[in-house]
Amino acid sequence: MGRKKNKKKKSDEEDDSGTVLPDDFTIAGSDDGTVGGWDMWDAGNMNGGTILEDGEDDEEEMTRMERNLEKLKECLASVEDSIGSEKAGRKREAAYRQLFKCLTHYALGPSGSEVLSVYLPSLTPIFLTSLRASAGEQYAACRVLEAASVVIGGGNDEQHEAIEPGLKRLVLGTGYQPQVRAASLRALAASAFICSTDFSTTVVLLDLCEAAAGERYRGEESP
Repeated sequence: MGRKKNKKKKSDEEDDSGTVLPDDFTIAGSDDGTVGGWDMWDAGNMNGGTILEDGEDDEEEMTRMERNLEKLKECLASVEDSIGSEKAGRKREAAYRQLFKCLTHYALGPSGSEVLSVYLPSLTPIFLTSLRASAGEQYAACRVLEAASVVIGGGNDEQHEAIEPGLKRLVLGTGYQPQVRAASLRALAASAFICSTDFSTTVVLLDLCEAAAGERYRGEESP
């Protein structure tokens, strides 16, 4: 009687590791603005904006903004469990989608920046770990890091220095999917141009962007 071969059951993360991302892959839902674009930052199209809605007075606007900040806090507070401690890759990616929506809808203005600044130092290592996961999760983490840079604004050199090596590894490395490379370059650019105060960082990144903008980059097709 022959020996039975033990078949190892693949985890969610292993199942996702060989997935080829579609050209229009995004973590922005259809209600979050233009797919993959910056229209989602238009305050007039977002519940978290500072533009008064029809029939809304100043007091109602303040109530809405306070409610949005509470939603943001709840979302950020849940990241450690929904992403940091979650074993299933698909669930982590879904959590990133929700986090991206929270950052682009509820983290507006100085108040949103202050709230994110409190949580970001402890959450950044979680995001950096995701840069070594499946392609979908890598992409999602890059988009969240990109959004976070926009929210916290300038004068945050420590944040840029923390995420630069991991993002640059995705940009410069070979074998990464085009969507991941493009998302990592966007996140790196947002961090360098917005958060960093070191002009030399900007110059180096501009050279990198010029090189990556060619039809082929490091022997692979550019996204």
